[in-house]
Order: sequence, then structure tokens, then C-alpha cells
Amino acid sequence: AKFLRLKSPLGYIWRHYVTNDFSNGMDFAFGGSGVFSTNPNIPNMTLQIGYLQQLIDDSFYATGDVRSAAVLVTLSGNDYSFYLANGGSVSEIKNFIPSVVNQLVVNLKRIQRLGARKIVVGGLQPLGCLPRATIANGYKQCIEIDNAAVGYHNLLLSQAVEELNSAAKGPRFLLLDLYQAFQTAIDNRGEVKFGSPLTPCCIGIGSGNSCGTVAENGTELYAVCEDPSASFFWDNYHPTESGWKTVFGLVKNSVHQFF
Repeated sequence: AKFLRLKSPLGYIWRHYVTNDFSNGMDFAFGGSGVFSTNPNIPNMTLQIGYLQQLIDDSFYATGDVRSAAVLVTLSGNDYSFYLANGGSVSEIKNFIPSVVNQLVVNLKRIQRLGARKIVVGGLQPLGCLPRATIANGYKQCIEIDNAAVGYHNLLLSQAVEELNSAAKGPRFLLLDLYQAFQTAIDNRGEVKFGSPLTPCCIGIGSGNSCGTVAENGTELYAVCEDPSASFFWDNYHPTESGWKTVFGLVKNSVHQFF
């Protein structure tokens, strides 16, 4: 948003409390969500788009607002985490990936029908490099079988976006290569160098604890590094602000050209 000289859009939930500050758009994302339902209390992407549809129907936003908007659609892998947590295996996930990508494409087409003309789609980052995957080897190397699955997801998504742009007779969609941007940053080939890029800044202390875990008596069961800006990853899943800044620095030229 800052790169496009916009303020960060406020979250959808704030529409009841803030009446005059949505000219910079709205954030419909919910942490932990996917294209399919990953948690009964978390709206999936279909429902999130439905919230936008309802706002248009209620004249909260005009069709022209959507037509002139920059839309960012990101899918960060929660569908796959949910699949694996519910008995799926990495060796069989290849059969599940097309259904995830197909549903994402359905969602993209729906956003396009609402009038959006500029839609940025995030590719999937190398999930095998997340600390939750590399903790088993002491944060030394990425898990290649996980990244191979991500590569298949990104391949299908790239083909789908190409077809969408061809059908639209012009570039309506931009696919951000987050995989390559993450890999470049992790390999210390970006402008910012990270000492141990796979090691997160915030780590749980003891078995079963993670960043943010607190005991009943208030004791913090996690440790935070002295300088988060020197770490690429903040916790087991998310980059630090410095990490994200590095990633965006590697894709901003494509964003600039698109807009």
C-alpha cells in the first residue's frame, strides 16, 4: 500500500466502528483462512469475497470504487496445513493441490466479475523453508519435498493466471513470484543479509511451546532475539518486518510495471 502511495486498508471488522476512513480500501483477510474451510470460526476466501459483494450491494462501495481499486489476493498455505493436520500426507498432497488452485481461480474470476481490473495474486512461498519445517534439522536446510509440492501449486497457478489474462485480452492479473523472492532472501542474495536466515527470532522454550506461549502464572515460555531486524523469520511461519521488506523489494518492479 505504501509503495502505491496508499494508506494500509482497515480490516473488515472495523466497518461498524469507523465510518469515514475506508476510502483507502478494506482488508477482508482472516488469519489462518484458506480457499476451503480450515476452521469453523474463520471465514474462507469465498465468504470473504461475499463480504465485499454485500458491501457493493449495500452501496458501501460503488462499482466504480472496485473498478479503480488495486486488489491483492494471497493464499499462504493454510489449506495444505489443514490437509496435513487432518491425516493427509506430503506424498499424497499432489492430488489435493489442483483442487486448491481451481478454487482459487474460481475466486479470482468472481472478483473480476465484481468489476476489479487490477488483481495481484501472490504465489506460494517455499513452505519447506519455514521454521516449522526446518526445526527438525536445527534450521539448517529447507525441506525439498515440501518445496516440490509448492512448485507444483505455483506451476498450476501460473498457467491459470496466464489463461485468465488471455481471456481478458490484456493483463488483469499479476502473479507475484514470492517463491523466488523468499528463496533469494534466504540465500542471502538480496540487498539485506541475514546471519542465519532459517532461524526465527522468536522461539518457544521447552517441548510443545512456541513463540507467544505463556504459562498460567504469566511466565513467558519463549525467547526473542535482541535484534528482530537481523532475522528473516519472526516465528515458525512469518517473516519479520525486515524480512517482508526484503521480499517486497524483490517483487516491487513487477508491481510498478503492472500499475
